[in-house]
Amino acid sequence: MYRSPASSTIRPNDENLNHQIRMVSTNDTATHILIMGDFNYRNINWKSGITSTSLSESSFIDTINDGHLHQHVTNPTRARANQCPGVLDLIFTNEENMLSDLEIMAPLSKSDHAVLSFQLNCYTTFEEVTTIHRQYHKETSQ
Repeated sequence: MYRSPASSTIRPNDENLNHQIRMVSTNDTATHILIMGDFNYRNINWKSGITSTSLSESSFIDTINDGHLHQHVTNPTRARANQCPGVLDLIFTNEENMLSDLEIMAPLSKSDHAVLSFQLNCYTTFEEVTTIHRQYHKETSQ
């Protein structure tokens, strides 16, 4: 996902983003949820879960909490000269241990965003189906 930094001045954009996240996180058919992207919420402290008084940021945190999502990135992922580094690129899952080995790596080319590398740990259940197939084309001995 991508959220423009200008979204906080365009209220429907943030409301639509929150609505999409709520739809995904409350979907009964989804067993493994991973949402990631550049959300551009500069003032959220993800280590404490605290934000400034911005309505946009507070609503976003409420959406994440209501969806029981875990945010895995806590160190800065974007840095520019003359700006404070920020945690803008986020990874959310619906299971805390669904992500491991998260690394914040150097940016590609001239980007000011770090590359995030991680291991996705998900599982599935397989139901073994056994069926009997008769081989009528083979002769039977009597």
